[in-house]
Amino acid sequence: GTYSLSLPAVTNFVDCGMTLYDGSSFSAPLVTSIANTVYKNLSVTGTVTLNLPATSITNLTINSSSNTNLSLPALTSYTWNLSQPVNLMQTYGSGSVLSLPNLTSITMNTGVNGQSSISATFGGLLDMPALTTITTEASTDQVQLSANGASTSINAPLLATYDPAAVTFSEANGGTVTHQ
Repeated sequence: GTYSLSLPAVTNFVDCGMTLYDGSSFSAPLVTSIANTVYKNLSVTGTVTLNLPATSITNLTINSSSNTNLSLPALTSYTWNLSQPVNLMQTYGSGSVLSLPNLTSITMNTGVNGQSSISATFGGLLDMPALTTITTEASTDQVQLSANGASTSINAPLLATYDPAAVTFSEANGGTVTHQ
């Protein structure tokens, strides 16, 4: 079925995740931040209407799949500071797009050994045209940007500030990762 939820007066989410399926709509037009103290996920599948103008997100993984066009145009900063490496952002499946057009910085501070990932697979596109910086604060933090599959890409053409010992890039089976 089709589901709709509107939260017109809510300004911030704390310890909140959500899953949206084809035909759903969600609106929280005053939300400026999502600040989780525990692992939460935003997962979107299919055609979904999402009005979520958050400029900062903390500890929320973001996933789009199955011909989903998920856009978070207000997002400028993303932080992961839980002691758990995860797939931070992922888009998978032909025609799936995760668009973060104004995201400029990603900050990692897990304090544990392990690699987190930002990935596109099986024809997905992860578009971060304004991303300039990935900061890994703990000496053990690692992040891999990975594109795997034909017509699969991660677009981060301005990404130039990162620790090459902590941030790696992987292209497989025709996937591409664009960065400086």
